[in-house]
Amino acid sequence: MKNMKTEDYSDMKPPSKENEESHRLLLDTLTHGVQQNDCNGVITYSNRAHHGILGYEPGELIGKKIWDVQPSASERDSLKDFFNHLVKEQPSPAPYVTISKRKDESLVDLQIDWNYVRNPAGNLKGFISVITDITERKKAEASLGQRTQGLATLLEVSKSLAETLDVQHVLQATVDGVTKLIGLDTAAVYLLENEILNLWATVPPLPPQFPDELRLAPLADHPHARKAIDAGKPVFVADITKVDLTPAERSAAERRDLRTMLYVPLVADEKAMGVFIVGSIQKPSYLTDAELDLARTLANLAALAVRNAQLYKEGQNNAIQLEEALTERIRAEGEREKLQAQLLQSQKMESVGRLAGGIAHDFNNILVPIIGYVELGMMNLSPENKLYNDLNRVREAAERAAGLTQQILAYSRKQILEMKPTDLNKLVGDFTKMLRRLIGEDIELQTFLSPSLQLIMADKGQLGQILMNLAVNARDAMPDGGQLTIETNNVFLDEKYTEKHVGVQSGSYVMVAVSDTGLGMSVETQEHIFEPFFSTKEQGVGTGLGLATVFGIVKQHQGSIWVYSEPNNGTTFKIYLPQITDMKPKIDSPTVVKPISFYGTETVLVVEDEAIVRELVCETLESYGYEVLQANHPDEGLHYAQVHQTPIHLLLTDVIMPKMNGRELYQKVIQVRPETKVLYMSGYTDNVIVHHGILEEQINFLQKPFTINNLMQKVKLALR
Repeated sequence: MKNMKTEDYSDMKPPSKENEESHRLLLDTLTHGVQQNDCNGVITYSNRAHHGILGYEPGELIGKKIWDVQPSASERDSLKDFFNHLVKEQPSPAPYVTISKRKDESLVDLQIDWNYVRNPAGNLKGFISVITDITERKKAEASLGQRTQGLATLLEVSKSLAETLDVQHVLQATVDGVTKLIGLDTAAVYLLENEILNLWATVPPLPPQFPDELRLAPLADHPHARKAIDAGKPVFVADITKVDLTPAERSAAERRDLRTMLYVPLVADEKAMGVFIVGSIQKPSYLTDAELDLARTLANLAALAVRNAQLYKEGQNNAIQLEEALTERIRAEGEREKLQAQLLQSQKMESVGRLAGGIAHDFNNILVPIIGYVELGMMNLSPENKLYNDLNRVREAAERAAGLTQQILAYSRKQILEMKPTDLNKLVGDFTKMLRRLIGEDIELQTFLSPSLQLIMADKGQLGQILMNLAVNARDAMPDGGQLTIETNNVFLDEKYTEKHVGVQSGSYVMVAVSDTGLGMSVETQEHIFEPFFSTKEQGVGTGLGLATVFGIVKQHQGSIWVYSEPNNGTTFKIYLPQITDMKPKIDSPTVVKPISFYGTETVLVVEDEAIVRELVCETLESYGYEVLQANHPDEGLHYAQVHQTPIHLLLTDVIMPKMNGRELYQKVIQVRPETKVLYMSGYTDNVIVHHGILEEQINFLQKPFTINNLMQKVKLALR
């Protein structure tokens, strides 16, 4: 600023040549660029890092003007105007972000932190700037934005599926979404029926004169589609002019003027449902790993949509059969209609659950490299570095997305549970203090716990999640305060009860009831509260997954949940969990956790079909000293086990892979290397290493998405 106070340097001697050389050497050791220019914009000093950032040899920038490295004439003029403003007005220094042109004409994102240089009299002499290359940070931010938008689109399509079972509608929404998200021009979904590809949805719409032989096409005439379906993974053709095509493939491409084509298989329950084809018009395009992951996820969504419709039809048939079986047992027409509605709702939620589980599985694979590479970047920076804080914000956003996928997994009953004999009374007591903080001082918490309560087999963490979710809903239903009551008891559900509640078996249960004195609910609201994305809260408050998550956890515990409510008369949720009567309470003895070093020298064979996840895991293991062998499919991993000359100490494998799952691979590996240990990793295991979501004993398992700390802890424990 013009009137700023300056120090008096009149008695200072000019620096010696020796000091100047020392300062120059010091600046050349910095990793950030340092530049000095005069009041005419001429660069008078530039350190080695600054030259490197812009791709110049040392000394080449001296004498240039600072706007000479701007990409265009308009940007050069803009920087000149800004510079003249600084010289004339001398406002307070403030960093800014710009794009510069390297010597090879490529572009680089830069952050400029600058200040004034004044002579001893306080007059402006020039400017000094610190230049930071933020290109990678910008790419990471753009990638996270794209993936976040992808998650929003996936959730929107899944919400659409929850509201309709029209396959045509869902598939059309899918192809509309992929063209927006990965920047290609066309998309189409073909379903496979008796070796015939049947066109279901396209964007843009096909012209009326489009021939029928391209709407119904034999799979044999389309070998690229056949290859994608047989291999269970995408086939990418960047430029169709450079590959051999069959007459049918070439005709389809030429009629839509396609240049790039991506074939993604639609697979559900290990069965090929069809193929998802995405293309660009007239000019070739190239896709990133993130865009390929997104296309694969949307293809899986389309496959699950088809399977969902099939399940719903089966549910309708079952409903008809149930109606016939119940006609003689249920006299009242209203009671029969109620049971039919319960069954159809159960079938619908089962179908949506399968879909949600598939979405969460694919998105876990997307989140793993985001979290992992951000953490690797942070490990090489000090917490004081601005880039460290930027990466930390990216990591926090990715972890919030990971939390959302865990909620989806809970609803779809794909969570991995650690089931132990559990005293529900003790669990409620342990959570009481936390619940009081959660509901606030305006709400009174009361507990009525049965003194002779039987044990249940349960995952304590998941039951705690149930209590917290129900407490939050109760709190929101009592904005002016009220009373929250938690009650436990032993109950026996007889056949009279089970006849009125579809899916419940008679027997001995432990009941936990959570009641509030709040606003209550209408019958119509009660019919939908366990559906994902349904919410009575205002827009933007909550995810609509709270009670859906509770429903999924209860069902995975082989239990049931029912709601009783009236408007303005409060709400009660009753949860019934099966008793275990042949076991005594087992008190967990405290364990001492010893700190462990993550470094090692053992050989680890990594088998993972997602390239970006595999590369992250291998890079992390190598950074901690391990020798790493990597394979992109089970057959390649088995080949390593057969021919590698030295011991392989650990097999680190994905669980769900095409043709051979992780457990099958390990069984084959130990036939030739019985000493090799195994660590499984997956977003969910689909009963490969679990039974009904319960992890088998002695199984080493790493839940996706994971942090670097999680990964290395599991590796060290598996090698013990």
